[in-house]
Amino acid sequence: EDYLAYAYEINRESYDSIASIFIGDPRVIVSHNGCGDKEGCCSAVTYNAANSSLKNDSSGNDIVEVHTIDVEFAGKDITYLKINTVGTEMDVLKGAASTIKRCLPKLAAAIFMQEDLWHKVPEFIWSIDGRYDIYFRQYAPQATICLAVPPSVTHYKKRGSPEGMT
Repeated sequence: EDYLAYAYEINRESYDSIASIFIGDPRVIVSHNGCGDKEGCCSAVTYNAANSSLKNDSSGNDIVEVHTIDVEFAGKDITYLKINTVGTEMDVLKGAASTIKRCLPKLAAAIFMQEDLWHKVPEFIWSIDGRYDIYFRQYAPQATICLAVPPSVTHYKKRGSPEGMT
């Protein structure tokens, strides 16, 4: 089955590594940009090879473009959205609200040591569509994923399946 995967990575070292893995693969598009709740530029702070974050000031060591999912994927259907931004998951979700409402994709949002995200992420997803089922999966002491599963019958009908198919 054909698919396209888009990866946004603000950490230059991680971006270079990911891009080199998928070089020549037309199904994977890797971008040295970030995602958030508005279009613009932000300062990227790199802590180590695996951790970076966006700042709304000039304290970072790299400037990256930031896009919303709604702008980047206007008119395109998405079926799965994974968010692992180490603290700005809510910004990405806010910038994807119209796309989530339109496409009802499966969602996976990392929730790290921020207790308020345990409530904010599911509440925000339910504010978009209250029919999502929410699950949490802990992978390590500080690595938990909020999984949001859309209403499957509506999801399949939206994709063009015959009436009555469940």
